[in-house]
Amino acid sequence: MRWKAIHFSLTPLLLSVEWGNLLPSIWTDWLVFFGSLVAIAIAYFLYPKLISLPEQQRKNVCLTLSIILDLSILALFKYFNFFMDSAEGLLQSLGLQVNPIALNLLLPVGISFYTFQTMSYTIDVYRKEFEAANRFSDFALSVCFFPQLVAGPIVRAADLIPQFIKPRTITLDESMRGLYLILFGLFKKWQWLMELPVQLTPFITQQALFLGWM
Repeated sequence: MRWKAIHFSLTPLLLSVEWGNLLPSIWTDWLVFFGSLVAIAIAYFLYPKLISLPEQQRKNVCLTLSIILDLSILALFKYFNFFMDSAEGLLQSLGLQVNPIALNLLLPVGISFYTFQTMSYTIDVYRKEFEAANRFSDFALSVCFFPQLVAGPIVRAADLIPQFIKPRTITLDESMRGLYLILFGLFKKWQWLMELPVQLTPFITQQALFLGWM
């Protein structure tokens, strides 16, 4: 199970590199990959250990620091260029000439989910609502679990990690049911692929006829 957790954790992170044409020479894409790993590692190793310290004031400082770092990563990847463009426009309206600053960084898949799930993990550990994960692979998988990254919702580690570490077996009936669902889904996609162009072709080729009443 540990190797499966590592595999499923790395897959969504490597998608960012794949979307950068899988070229290691594009250092910004690999920066996204390693930056995401660093963010997950910080949340796993640093914050729970610091928050477990006895002094309440030190706990509060560590919690605040963790939230600031998490939000800083989100701001860097998602909003840095927006803030720089806004600042540039403001300075130019005041008559100041500035050189534009922009970061050509690929936005990681589900960056908002990464951010808020690591934050929720830290907050849950701080409130003692959930004990820190024993294995890094389990925590990384709870953050990078792809099925909920692309559509949500944000899931707490306390809901996912126990499911990852719970022993389970797959029966023949379950395997056949899963295979049926996969094949049936592929069949539906194939049907849409064959039928949709036929239905849309008259509309695309004769738009004036269909839109004439507007």
